[in-house]
Amino acid sequence: MDRFSARPREPSNSARRSLSSTQPAVTGELLDTLALPGLTSDSAFAFAWWGGDFYLFHDPDDFGQSSDVWHLDYDESDGSGQALTKVVSPAPIRIVGAGVSTCVPAGPV
Repeated sequence: MDRFSARPREPSNSARRSLSSTQPAVTGELLDTLALPGLTSDSAFAFAWWGGDFYLFHDPDDFGQSSDVWHLDYDESDGSGQALTKVVSPAPIRIVGAGVSTCVPAGPV
């Protein structure tokens, strides 16, 4: 299984957000980078994996009191490609971290 990391801001370009996939082997080779347009802040940022998709949480107001929740159809199971959609805006709390069990489904449920 690939390993993923998310960066709310790329060091070389403060406007670019990305999700990266790396080879799980010892090399850690970068396999892919996917831009995440619409994520505008890195003051509170978290992401979670469920059923082949990612859910990203971020504070759009830099140190605000709430978060937006985005869904990334990473496995393209919804039929619209790797679409990034805002699903909750605003959430009633500021989300600063997310955890996922190791036994979540890897594919669509």
